[in-house]
Order: sequence, then structure tokens, then C-alpha cells
Amino acid sequence: ATFGGIRIVNLYVVNGQDVGTDKYAYKLRWLEAVQGWLIKELLAHPHLVVLGDFNIAPDERDVHDPVTWNDHHILTSTAEREALQRLCALGLHDAYRLHRDGRPDDDTREFSWWDYRQAAFRRNLGLRIDLTLVSDALRARCLAAGID
Repeated sequence: ATFGGIRIVNLYVVNGQDVGTDKYAYKLRWLEAVQGWLIKELLAHPHLVVLGDFNIAPDERDVHDPVTWNDHHILTSTAEREALQRLCALGLHDAYRLHRDGRPDDDTREFSWWDYRQAAFRRNLGLRIDLTLVSDALRARCLAAGID
């Protein structure tokens, strides 16, 4: 949708099931295809917001336990994170990180997803896999970002 000159894309990236499966390979191919599509969207709509369930935790700051959630796990694998980085390299910026850069004095542990098992929500054992990316043209206009 385009509203007030800002193009908004609501994106759902498939989960991918498990690293090494056909569904994982499909996820990586889909991310490559969406990258090509977003290049065209950015050319037509420089004021672009891409948000939704990316099913990728951008880096270790975005998981409750980086040792457990390592390269062998879906949502945190190197290939998924690299695909997300390629999307950002188009000129998209993680709005959350624009305002919470993970400095050593910033101990904020906010997540957008928790496994429904083992009381993960109550124990804040989550991941930040729902993202809002803003284009270069909107970066300075992004005054705040958070997780509700």
C-alpha cells in the first residue's frame, strides 16, 4: 500500500522448517527473489517501509541464548542472516536498531517471538524475528521504534 507518499510492504518470510531441508532451501531462494522485487520497489518508491515476520533473528543480540541459537538452527543460521543483510544492503535499515544499537550499557532484551513450550514467554526466552526496515530516504524520519 502507498499512503502519504510512503510505500508499505507487509512481508511474511516462510519459516524454513530446519537447516538443510528442502523448505530451508526454498526460504533462501524466496529471499533472493524478494530481493530482486524490492530493488524495483525502491526504484519506484524511495520512501519504503518493509515490515513483518521475517523469521530471521538479525544477530546474536536478538536471541535470548546465542550459544543455543547458533548456525545450526533455523531463524539464526548464517545463510539466513546473510540473506537479510543483502536486503538491508539495498538501502534498508532495521528501525529497531536505529534506536537500540545494543551498546554495552543497553541491556534491553526485547523479543517478538517466544516458543509456546516451556513457558518461554514468561521466562523471556525469545527471539526478535519480526522486523521493520526503512529505506535510506526514511531513515532520518524514523523517530522511534519498539516492540509492543
